Amino acid sequence: MRQIKFRAWSIDNEVMYQPGDEHGTTTDLDCVRYFSEGQNVMLLQFTGLADQNGAEIYEGDVVDVCGHRIAKLEGVGFVYWCEFSAAFRVKSGAARLPHPMDPKILTVIGNIHQQPELLEQPS
Repeated sequence: MRQIKFRAWSIDNEVMYQPGDEHGTTTDLDCVRYFSEGQNVMLLQFTGLADQNGAEIYEGDVVDVCGHRIAKLEGVGFVYWCEFSAAFRVKSGAARLPHPMDPKILTVIGNIHQQPELLEQPS
């Protein structure tokens, strides 16, 4: 059984709300409350997985992929919810990591809301 947890990205304030932050968010349910009260926030769900360093992986996280023998995927991608397969996946350019996501090959390096530049390809 996996934990159901959330964090919230404030679209207006460009702030990430998560339990224990300096904004007074005490639980992940506070993030849901911000959404239900009509604040302009985007809820980001916990995938139930931790990366190879033990960091929790959330929807919208930017991850460094250490290599996947099937997808031949390496580099940087982001975690998203795939409606079609009803699973969290990683997207990197045109490549998509097959389900299930293997957290042993992922390292969280940021998120697409606070560090979108992490996804930019060098020219």
